[in-house]
Amino acid sequence: MPARKKSKVRDTSQYLDFLTGIIERVSDGFVAIDSNWIYVYVNETGARMLQRERPEDLIGKHIWTEYPDGVGQPFYHAYHRAMETQQPIVLEEHYDPWDRWFENRIFPSPAGLTIYFSEITERKRAERVLQYEAVLLDKRNALLEKIARGEDTETIFTHIIRTIEAEAKGTLCSILLLDNDGVHVRHAASSPALPRDYVRAIDGAPIGPAAGSCGTAMFTGKQVIVSDIATDPLWKEYKAIALPFGLKACWSVPILSPQRKVLGSFAMYYREIRSPGELDIKLIEFAARIAEIALDRAAADKRLREREQSLSSIYATVGDSIFQLSVETDQRFRFSSVNKAFLDTTGLSETQIVGKRVDEVIPEPSLSLVLRRYREAIRDKKIVRWEETSVYPTGELTGEVSIAPVFDKAGRCTHLVGAVHDITDRKKAEQNLRQLNAELESRVRERTAELAGAMERAQEADRLKSAFLANMSHELRTPLNSIIGFTGILAQGLAGPLNDEQKKQIGMANYSARHLLALINDVLDISKIEAGQLEIRKERFDMRVVIEISVAAVRSMAEKKNLPIEIFIAPEVGFIVSDRRRVEQILVNLLNNAVKFTETGKIVLNCKADSEFIVVTVSDTGIGIRAEDIPHLFRPFRQVDSGLARRHDGTGLGLSICKELVNLLGGSISVESRLGEGSDFSFRLPTGV
Repeated sequence: MPARKKSKVRDTSQYLDFLTGIIERVSDGFVAIDSNWIYVYVNETGARMLQRERPEDLIGKHIWTEYPDGVGQPFYHAYHRAMETQQPIVLEEHYDPWDRWFENRIFPSPAGLTIYFSEITERKRAERVLQYEAVLLDKRNALLEKIARGEDTETIFTHIIRTIEAEAKGTLCSILLLDNDGVHVRHAASSPALPRDYVRAIDGAPIGPAAGSCGTAMFTGKQVIVSDIATDPLWKEYKAIALPFGLKACWSVPILSPQRKVLGSFAMYYREIRSPGELDIKLIEFAARIAEIALDRAAADKRLREREQSLSSIYATVGDSIFQLSVETDQRFRFSSVNKAFLDTTGLSETQIVGKRVDEVIPEPSLSLVLRRYREAIRDKKIVRWEETSVYPTGELTGEVSIAPVFDKAGRCTHLVGAVHDITDRKKAEQNLRQLNAELESRVRERTAELAGAMERAQEADRLKSAFLANMSHELRTPLNSIIGFTGILAQGLAGPLNDEQKKQIGMANYSARHLLALINDVLDISKIEAGQLEIRKERFDMRVVIEISVAAVRSMAEKKNLPIEIFIAPEVGFIVSDRRRVEQILVNLLNNAVKFTETGKIVLNCKADSEFIVVTVSDTGIGIRAEDIPHLFRPFRQVDSGLARRHDGTGLGLSICKELVNLLGGSISVESRLGEGSDFSFRLPTGV
């Protein structure tokens, strides 16, 4: 072969490879078909779009043998027409066998067809949705216009059903509302073709998680699609009602308030097993939204009517004088309405006021002040208040007046609304009160001086009393300690043997002396606290040891009553910094009370701690405390069990001392009690560590 021809062939081959590379990279499908309808070329994209793995799966094969379902389709006729006329054709058509849209650009030649094609299904769907939404927008506007005109809800519901049934052939629509009990449904509107017996059968049915389509949608607040009533579990209890009437599918969406509260449901029934498409879903949601707007408007109208009735009632019955003025172009003011209180207060008749100018009703000198205030309210666009005194047929009246301007959309003041609160009697009373106040102030000054002197004398006496009691500690305690010591020696037989009666009498004397010493200690402690003479001496000590010592001090008394004392101390309880003696005193007081007021059961001491505080709780199963007595527990000389018939001795100072000591130690004390069941006393102290 000559070199020139070889070079030409090589160039042609390279050019074909170049073109093939371009065709393989384009996003469109590309095929070439010869005049016998045989594929001679298919690019990779085209093979995939034609549902083949590789181009080789089609090349060399007959188009209508490979795609027999395409015979008779619009593309079939377009290909044949292009081959016959040898004219290019651009075609957008739906390919029914695949339910997809394609755009074909067909270029014929005597050798066959070259076809570029691309799938446009999504674009077509989007176009269809846009067209459908435009239709729905027109219908929405028509329905909203009816709502705006104030047509009643039942009529609006009927229009909604007719609109939906005109768009979706074969559907039967229904609107159900949730009853006031929030549990049952009631029929609101339905298609004339929906059997009346079926409508009556579901009226009053309860909602629930498996209550058909509508009852379930209202229960869940979500869309419920049932394509086959006969087999869907949501219709298990209701299919016997629906199927005899030929109802086989039901789609339902909830109708919601602006606050997302379920109001009802909109449903579309079909007499065939059917699933919704994208446009069906838009349609049913459209219907539900319009129903929501209608219900919201109806509720707003109802509220407005109730408010108008309420305002009318208030206007007629309110005690203050209320009036309305129209503002004329020259800023003259004319009465347009007044309430009954205005007439009663002034003594004027309605014909003497309504329709009259202000200067014909309000006398001078008040008129000038009134006109200035009216113009101020309009100029500053705000409520203006003032006091005004005028003379009317009923006499001289003083009132607190407020006036509010009302503007139209153009910003022009059209009305003034005013109210007058009659303060005539109050003004007279204020004058009388000022006179009385002057007299009382003089008397109060005199009495205050007397009370101040008495208060100083009482405080001094109280300080002397507390100081006396605090200083009497040695004189009172020393003889009692001697009595306790000597009776103890006698009871032990150290001074000679005693008979049983002598032992009994000596024991009684010892107990009485100890009891008296405890009472004196309580009185002295509370006196020192009140006199500010009680010293707090803090030291570091082991709280566990203090608890054990305190429990040991009362254990014998508890054992005499067969009361066990249980102790629970948390592992984290250890050393604290506080006044050891006072902490023991608090514990012993609380444990003594628990034993004293408990006949059966047990005493429990629980102690726990954290990094900052330690908490001790003493619990008993005793008589308990009435709720009304708890506020008095921590007051000095107060006992819940008081009077001549009380069964438990004591001064009523123990809990008061506990509270004061806890406060001095920087803590707090509290009580919880159940009458007849027992009490829990807890105190909380800083660890000081």
